[in-house]
Amino acid sequence: MPPSSSRAFSLFEIILALVVLGIILSIAMPHLSANKKTCELKLNTKLRLTQSQVADFYTRVHLDSKRVNPKEVIMILSALNQEGTKDCFLKFDPQSLTISARAYTQSTIFNIAPKDLLSNPKIFCPLDDPLCKKLNYKTRQK
Repeated sequence: MPPSSSRAFSLFEIILALVVLGIILSIAMPHLSANKKTCELKLNTKLRLTQSQVADFYTRVHLDSKRVNPKEVIMILSALNQEGTKDCFLKFDPQSLTISARAYTQSTIFNIAPKDLLSNPKIFCPLDDPLCKKLNYKTRQK
């Protein structure tokens, strides 16, 4: 019987390729998932630390009976820009008074209110956003 001139893959070759792809994914997926959880934990910790530093600043200003200098608050919030990677970061925008958060494929925007920064600001995000929920521990831990 002469060899077939068909240029298609055989069923065996397709199954073999799927098996190899499955093995590679089973090895890689837990590692990627662990990186994402670590990123979310770092972002949460950095946000909470920054909120504590801002609250401490306002407490000291109040106890010393001084006026609030919004530039000092902006300096505290600007420290968020110093750490991170392209896939896992917090970035403070002083013009819009927002904080962008990214954890691999998910991102969200945190708002800061009041905008004049004359009283202790609240950092918040829309709780219907999946990354916001994770960073605020609003989802059930499995």
